[in-house]
Amino acid sequence: MTLRNMDSDKKNTEKKFTLIVEPLLSGHHKTYLINIVKALQESGRNLLVVIPEELVELNIDGVCVCKYSFDVFDGAGGLLNLIRREVNMWLALRKIYRKFSGERNITDVFIPYLDYFLYAVAIFGSPFNGAKFSGITMRPAFHYNRSGVRAPYRKIDMLKEFLFGKLIKSKEVKCIYTIDGLLLDYVESNFHVIPGKIRYLPDPVEYNFNAVSVTKKNELLTLTVFGAIDERKGILELADSLRYLNGSIRLVLAGIIKPEVKSMLDSILKGVKNIQIHELNRWIGDDEINEIFDNTDIVWLGYRDHFTMSGVLIQAGVRGKYVIGCRSGLIGWYVEKYKMGAVLELKPQEIAAVLNELIVNGVEHSGYDAQIFETHNWQNFKSIILNDGGE
Repeated sequence: MTLRNMDSDKKNTEKKFTLIVEPLLSGHHKTYLINIVKALQESGRNLLVVIPEELVELNIDGVCVCKYSFDVFDGAGGLLNLIRREVNMWLALRKIYRKFSGERNITDVFIPYLDYFLYAVAIFGSPFNGAKFSGITMRPAFHYNRSGVRAPYRKIDMLKEFLFGKLIKSKEVKCIYTIDGLLLDYVESNFHVIPGKIRYLPDPVEYNFNAVSVTKKNELLTLTVFGAIDERKGILELADSLRYLNGSIRLVLAGIIKPEVKSMLDSILKGVKNIQIHELNRWIGDDEINEIFDNTDIVWLGYRDHFTMSGVLIQAGVRGKYVIGCRSGLIGWYVEKYKMGAVLELKPQEIAAVLNELIVNGVEHSGYDAQIFETHNWQNFKSIILNDGGE
């Protein structure tokens, strides 16, 4: 028997591991990672989790956590920078797999956020040397225009669709999870793929169905803008619309406000009367999210040039909250399809007209069936990954 065969036999008898790699844990990425780890643990997997060096410990019992120095994110926009980031991530993942597969018997890989290298892996193949891999994708938009979503169709979308088709048919892909049900429908209708290679994974939020009272006429309405607050949130147009209101409203800004936006907001709102403004200019933790959304009447989603899914939309949806949303993208598609509220262009007087009507008539929280979002919870999220997590 050769030394190579002896090494192979030894690996066959070693404990088998699933490798999970998450290089960026800002925002809610850490919450996703923890729930993925817990689901795969319940499936009986031995897990090796690779995270950034600067991150604090995950503190999950029974999980082997290793740290790695990732240097692949520069935040710059543009197609060339996107290509460079994807290629750099592909190279980093190949290096990680080679390093840790030499130390442990890694049988498969799970990437919580496939969009780091989605198209690079379609071009260059798997960086995992033949090991099966799964992961979650949140960003593809090439199918929107032909799925009834108001979104531009760009020449690059044709290439992205081709590359996604190549990826989904790869023998190394075990399962691609998508938070966009329209992508699942589009792939199943237009690509010839093995059933189960793409699965719908409803974008989860932490919530409970507490009884929420309906705001009556003449009561002060609360309008909430949630998340990182910059110009893309449509916040300046919203602020400008408040000058045209015929009554009072409470405006809650829950999230970090960019300094330049804060300055412009202060200038716009300086002369606006009858508006109560509450600024929570900081990162909002999970413990506060329920309180904020449970106590709001209207959720602002009038975003500019936002076409993909929105976690804020789900937070509003599970509670049956009234949504004022942009007409384009998945936000507009959901709000119109499920009659969640109003969709509009970002014109101050149009926004004011919607708000004035709500001030007069009040808001019916149960104006649509919140149960359409009942699967958008962490228990269901973990259940789907758990059921797919066997060998």
